[in-house]
Amino acid sequence: MKRSTLVVGAFAAATLISACGRAPGTAAAPSATNPAPTYEAPASPTATTAPRHLPGTAVRITVNGAELKQGATAQVDGETPESIVITFQVAMDRASVERWLPRSASISWADDRTVNLSIPASENNLAFKAPESVSADGLTVVDLFFVVLTLPPSIVVSTYSVDELLAGARSPREPAVRVSAVDTLSFSPDGRKVLMYQTASRPTGHAPRIFDLRSHATVTLPVPPEASGPLILGGWAGNDRVVLVGDAVWVGAADGSAVRKVADLRALGAPQTVAVSPLGSSLALGWSDNLVIVGLGSGSIRMIADHHDQCPNQSGARLAWSNDDVRLAAVECDPSAPKAQARIVDVASGRTVRTLDGADLGVTSLLTGDFALARESGEQGEGSRLLFVVFSFDGIEKERYMGHAPSLSPDGRYLLDGTCCAGEGFVLTDLRAPDPSQPAIGGRAMWLADGRVLVFQGTAGVR
Repeated sequence: MKRSTLVVGAFAAATLISACGRAPGTAAAPSATNPAPTYEAPASPTATTAPRHLPGTAVRITVNGAELKQGATAQVDGETPESIVITFQVAMDRASVERWLPRSASISWADDRTVNLSIPASENNLAFKAPESVSADGLTVVDLFFVVLTLPPSIVVSTYSVDELLAGARSPREPAVRVSAVDTLSFSPDGRKVLMYQTASRPTGHAPRIFDLRSHATVTLPVPPEASGPLILGGWAGNDRVVLVGDAVWVGAADGSAVRKVADLRALGAPQTVAVSPLGSSLALGWSDNLVIVGLGSGSIRMIADHHDQCPNQSGARLAWSNDDVRLAAVECDPSAPKAQARIVDVASGRTVRTLDGADLGVTSLLTGDFALARESGEQGEGSRLLFVVFSFDGIEKERYMGHAPSLSPDGRYLLDGTCCAGEGFVLTDLRAPDPSQPAIGGRAMWLADGRVLVFQGTAGVR
C-alpha cells in the first residue's frame, strides 16, 4: 500500500473520532473545514382567498332621484332621458360593471363606487340586469341585481327621407319623439302633429287631444259632452283641421280651436266605416245599407243609392277616395251574393263608374291617387303573402304586388311593406332597381304626403 493512501485513511479516522467520541463536558474544537450545508423545507403555497359575495340588495339604485328597491319596478314618463345612479359598497372594476349596462346609455363614473347612466327617451327597453360584478381588488363579487323600468303605453316616432333609409339608417333616430298611446292615434299628412282620441275598443276617458311632435305641446279639443265618449274615427282634413265622428260629425282647427258640429248622425246610428277625403272637402260614411257623403264645410248630407255592405266576413278598409275628392271606391256585397266587389262611384252624381270583383279583403287608398284590392295569392302557411292589385279610379288595372301590407310612395317609385311574422319591421324597395339584399328596418312605417317615411315603434292603435 502506498504511503499517501495510509495518510488519508488515518486523517479520516481521526476526524470521525474527534466528532463523535469527545469526552463529556469538553467543548468541540473549531473545525478547520467549511460547515456542512443545511437545507430548509420549502414554504407551503399560500391558499387563495375566496372572494366574498354581496347580494344584489347591497347595491343602491336611484331612478330620477327616487330609490329603486330590488324586486320593484319604476314607471317612467318616457318623454325625457332617464337618470339612473348605481352605488356600490366597494370600489369596483369598472369594466365588469359596464359590460351589463344598456348600450344606448351615456355612462359616467363619479368615483369607483358610483356610476351614472343617462338613457335616451327613445329607448324602448329600459330593463337590464348585472349578474356578476367584481370589485377593483378582486376580493368582492356583487351578485345579481336588476334595474326594471317600464314605460306607459307609447310609441317612438322618427321621420326619414327615402335616401336615408336606403343608405342604412335605423330607427329610432336621435332625437326621436315619444308619444303617449293610451288612445288611438292619427298623424297629420305632413307628420307634424298627431290626433289622440278614444274609441270603443280603447276607452280611456280622455277628451280628444292634439300633440305637436316638434314643440311637444298638447292641446285638448273643447268638444261638447256628447263627443267626449268613444268615437268611430278621428282624422285629418288636410294639415290644419281635424274630424271626429261618433253619433255626429265635428270639425276643429289643428290648434284646438273652432270645434263645431257639422252633421247629426243619430237618425242613422254610428257608421261602420269612415274615410276623410284627401283634400278635406268631404267625409264618406258607410253602413250595411247606406253610403253617405257629408260636406265638411256646409254640413250637407247626400246619399249614394244602392249601397249594400252586408258581407258575412268583413276584412280590411271599406272606403277609398281619389286624390281629387271626386270619386270613391266602396266595398259592397249582398247577402245573396257574398263575394265582395269594389264599386267606384262619382261622388257628385252618385253614378257608378265601374264595379270590380275580388274585394273580399278590403280596399287600400294610395297616395298615388289610385287604390289597391288585396286578394288571396295562393301562398300557404306562415309568412304567406297577399296579392295587391292596383287600379285607377277609372277601374283600369295598373300594377300587381305581392306582400303583407304594401303601400306606394306618392310618386309610385318606392314600395313599403311589412315583414313577417313576429315583431315589427318593414322593407323599403326601389321599384326601378329592386335590391333583394336590402335589410329589414325596425318598426312600422307609413308614407307622408311629401314622400318622407314616418316610422314608429311600440304598441298603439294608429290610423
